[in-house]
Amino acid sequence: MQYQYIPGEPDAVVWLDNQGNSGVIRAHDVELWAAYQQWLADGNEPSSMLPPDTRSIDELRAAAAVAVNDQVEAALAPLTQQYARVERESWPEQCVEARAWLVDEQAPTPLIDAITGPVSATDKQGFCQLILSNAAAYKASVGAVIAWRRSLTQWIAAQTEREPLLQFAPCYPEVPSASE
Repeated sequence: MQYQYIPGEPDAVVWLDNQGNSGVIRAHDVELWAAYQQWLADGNEPSSMLPPDTRSIDELRAAAAVAVNDQVEAALAPLTQQYARVERESWPEQCVEARAWLVDEQAPTPLIDAITGPVSATDKQGFCQLILSNAAAYKASVGAVIAWRRSLTQWIAAQTEREPLLQFAPCYPEVPSASE
């Protein structure tokens, strides 16, 4: 008797006998499931129903890099989804204007003025300080994610065997150990 696991169904297996018969056993099939559990206890392992992965190590590295980049986007989504892309793209210019104005209140600030409209110098000072404070917090968050991405990219590049890359499933902020 041989068994194959069904991807995504931990409580079900396919059985195959030497005569070409097969079927599905589920955990609630007490007697058949117990026979399967005994087969496992005897040191056997079910095979996969999926075809073997024949991608080259370079293809596996590329797929791992895509998975890491997807995690980067997911990790930053709560931070970036609060703002429209056009606003995020204006942040560097907002910071330049805010820094300049905080040094010299005569410095031109066309973007900040367009955002705030006419405000008092006190209100403008508070807004400029808020821009720089938010920018610093954003940079710290992005920096942590980029550092995570860099460590995983280095780990991916260092892999010389297929198996670690086949098993690789990045999840921010976890980093695989060098021995994996």
